[in-house]
Amino acid sequence: MEPEELSAHFDFMLVKYDLDVNKWLKQPARNTTDLDGDDLRVAVIVDDETYCSTMHELGHIICQTKDEVLAWKWARNNAIYWSDEMDDVMFKCLTMYKMEVT
Repeated sequence: MEPEELSAHFDFMLVKYDLDVNKWLKQPARNTTDLDGDDLRVAVIVDDETYCSTMHELGHIICQTKDEVLAWKWARNNAIYWSDEMDDVMFKCLTMYKMEVT
């Protein structure tokens, strides 16, 4: 899918859940979520990788969780579509997270 379609879907989800987002113009080192303030800072969606990562961060807000697996499940279930590249990003992030907490 085109980045514009992915971005439009993300914007639709923001409206659906009545949320605001701070979109960064450059890819941040990491997308971030602040559950206490419902603060979501994400990169501009330019490809599958930035879309799925952005949806993942939105999952943290919607589910009100710090649980990485739950946020990824939400992202996958609510994405407009899911590609093999997105699976790769998800598995890489979950692997890195597991390494950080063990």
